[in-house]
Amino acid sequence: MSPEPPTTKKAAAAAPTPTKKAVAAAAPGYRIGAVARLTGVSAHALRMWERRYGVLSAGRSTGGNRLYSEADVSRLRTIRQLVDHGLSIGQIAALDGDALERLLRERRGAGDAAATTEALSDRFLSAIQAMDLESAAAELTRAQLALTPRAFVTELVPALLAELGDRWVSGELSMAQEHAATAIVRQQLGALLRVYEPPPGAPTIVCTTLEGELHELGALLVAVIASMNGWRACYLGPSLPVAECVFAAKKFSARALALSVVAPASRATVACVDELNRRLPRDVVLLLGGSGLGELPWPLAGRVRRIRRLDDLEGYLRAER
Repeated sequence: MSPEPPTTKKAAAAAPTPTKKAVAAAAPGYRIGAVARLTGVSAHALRMWERRYGVLSAGRSTGGNRLYSEADVSRLRTIRQLVDHGLSIGQIAALDGDALERLLRERRGAGDAAATTEALSDRFLSAIQAMDLESAAAELTRAQLALTPRAFVTELVPALLAELGDRWVSGELSMAQEHAATAIVRQQLGALLRVYEPPPGAPTIVCTTLEGELHELGALLVAVIASMNGWRACYLGPSLPVAECVFAAKKFSARALALSVVAPASRATVACVDELNRRLPRDVVLLLGGSGLGELPWPLAGRVRRIRRLDDLEGYLRAER
């Protein structure tokens, strides 16, 4: 039987207080509203938990606003899940990260599949199958709160999109069901995109699709991942003519233009890429990704980079930031 967690404010007071140097090293970057959206803990509750229990020690922006790190977000996410399992904040506020994770595993139980990507995906798709859109949206929100932001964006959402495509092609899902599902995913990704505030001097990436390509979620996914990796992401929606892509890249002084290609690449795709290669400012990298590219029927020009996996994208973003 596991020992009971500490229950007194004295225990909370005994928790190590981060030094200013440690807080600075954590590179805080999320404002309180963003943390509330990412963790499911309201801004009011978070302020109270900080004041009464010392749950976190937030950094401050030059303007005096609270700023939280990725580690803070992870800690709060775990605490919120433990509160959902019936523990009070006073019982767990003083525990360090390892102890919180250990306690959460015990509360869930070894066989609990609720937090797995597959289980979360299945519940969302079951709700879509029944055209219960409110439940589907709620399931996706639960998934976003149960997983880390990175796992949600790079694991769950791509798996969901692939499964939706397969089920639509096989006839298991109707067009209405597929459109409803993608609309819910789009709303969730759009909300996440607004959470991340780029640091000063962040490079800019423009994300869109070529004219006639209406499948936008790949481009939106790239925008969210770029934001999570410290870039300023300008998401422009789908189906943008070449001239408008060039205009946006120049207007935003972009370092990269990312295009998602889901429909099978055609001669028109090749012509657009060639034109972009000629017209984009010299220092703009053209990133191409998506299932429609297959084996490219043309050689890649110097500025064009093929992104086959999200890991490749993150590698590029981190190296060039």
